[in-house]
Amino acid sequence: MRSYLWLLYLLCFHGLFGQTVADFENIDIAIDTFNNGSDGEGGFHSGDVFLPNEYDDAFGAWRGWAISTKRDTITSGFSNQYSAIDGKGASGTDTYAVGYAFDPITIHIASVSGPQIVDGLHLSNSTYTYLSLLNGDAFSKRFGGASGDEPDYLLITFKYYVDGTLGADSINFYLADFRAEDNSSDYIIDGWTYLDLGSFGTIDSLRCTMSSTDVGAFGINTPTFFCIDRVSTSGTTTRAETQNWRRTPISPNPTHGPIEIGNTGLISQLSIHNSAGHLLERHSYLPRNTTLDLQSYPAGTYHISYSSASIYYSGTVFRK
Repeated sequence: MRSYLWLLYLLCFHGLFGQTVADFENIDIAIDTFNNGSDGEGGFHSGDVFLPNEYDDAFGAWRGWAISTKRDTITSGFSNQYSAIDGKGASGTDTYAVGYAFDPITIHIASVSGPQIVDGLHLSNSTYTYLSLLNGDAFSKRFGGASGDEPDYLLITFKYYVDGTLGADSINFYLADFRAEDNSSDYIIDGWTYLDLGSFGTIDSLRCTMSSTDVGAFGINTPTFFCIDRVSTSGTTTRAETQNWRRTPISPNPTHGPIEIGNTGLISQLSIHNSAGHLLERHSYLPRNTTLDLQSYPAGTYHISYSSASIYYSGTVFRK
């Protein structure tokens, strides 16, 4: 009897406080290709996270996040911006995410159950960044300089939002660090490395900011591309929630304010985040084909996620 009760406890605990992993394998792209947001979807959903993307049709430029299966670990330069230096995902899988963070970018917690604990994630350099750090290029210096003695670094700083407020704590991760007096201690990250973020506690989103010792008149000279995979979260998330995401039917899109969320039944929970990852609204038990109004918010991109009849929806709307 005691063993039965303990098993029941474990099953309930896993259902209520289970850990989920965003490994991006649910995003269907061919091997050795990428999705940089040119499809206009505004981002990518995997597990309990949403990675926002902004794509400029006029210039074919993007910022935020892309999804990649590129495997080129040799070619230097901007043309190889979508490859991880490992040539694969963190567990030897095909798919991973590439961040472009000349300005800060965010990782949204997109669980309809609300904020989650981000236990950690795996990080690596992109091939473009790694080879630039190692050899220098037309725009960026070789780290350490010609002598190897220059105290260079390339750093990602993670901070977090709770209820739209930026937290005070931060966690640093060095993609390259040449600050040690002993040059043999200098390093450039050349493989997937796990970073524990659990000390942030329950959060709405993460903010990623890059800094470097190689800075010019227009900001960082060093390429600001890096890769992430296997973002692990825990909280009140069920296994079904991580497996049954569908695209949110939103109209009109773009909008000047009012939008209709088309669905087949009662909405159990609904969340709205802005492009910075701030949680703006959370609603429970909304009727079928409910209408929301974004008119009070500035022009920009907004992410909406909700659950209805054990199906989970996620999507992006553009406010004009």
